[in-house]
Amino acid sequence: MLKDAKRLYEEKSLRSAADRAYYSMFHAAHAALAHQGVKAPRSHRGLRSVFGQELVSTGVIERKYSRDLTKAHEARQESTYEAYGQIDDQEVADLISGAEGFLARIKRLTMEA
Repeated sequence: MLKDAKRLYEEKSLRSAADRAYYSMFHAAHAALAHQGVKAPRSHRGLRSVFGQELVSTGVIERKYSRDLTKAHEARQESTYEAYGQIDDQEVADLISGAEGFLARIKRLTMEA
């Protein structure tokens, strides 16, 4: 999905790029929770909540990644559901960069013992 986000960004399909960047993080958060033996809820809000409780509050993942996940979700919500919602080029570039960092961090977590 991150690869799709980058391609869509290059094609200036900013709303779709924001959506794919968020979903790359959403699925990575699920993987991180599964790696810790935690069943993630299906809702977006529930996932963010459990991610924070199980991984951030316990010190497994740094707080920055929880903030990045929330920011990506908010951008995705606005770009997908707000009829006149605006998302600019720099905001999407930042989302993609944040998603790259998020995925790299989750990959490190899942590669640890």
